[in-house]
Amino acid sequence: MRKRTWSYTDITKSAENGIAICMKLAEKALQNGNDDDVLHHFSFAKGQFAAWNNLTIGWQKEGDAKRLEDMTKIEGTDDAF
Repeated sequence: MRKRTWSYTDITKSAENGIAICMKLAEKALQNGNDDDVLHHFSFAKGQFAAWNNLTIGWQKEGDAKRLEDMTKIEGTDDAF
């Protein structure tokens, strides 16, 4: 079996996609008033960011950390979920 090699760009794009999916689901749950699902999806998005941050610390490109972390914010809330 061939080993997969992940580049910084691969890791970042994967985290971006995962965060985007989780946050869309969190926003949909918020619109439906389902706080449990909001918390679930929001937590997964934050976890994706934390995993990306831990994997790439020391070689992050300028602005990526802020951009990805900003993706985990729900507009109109205080992120208290």
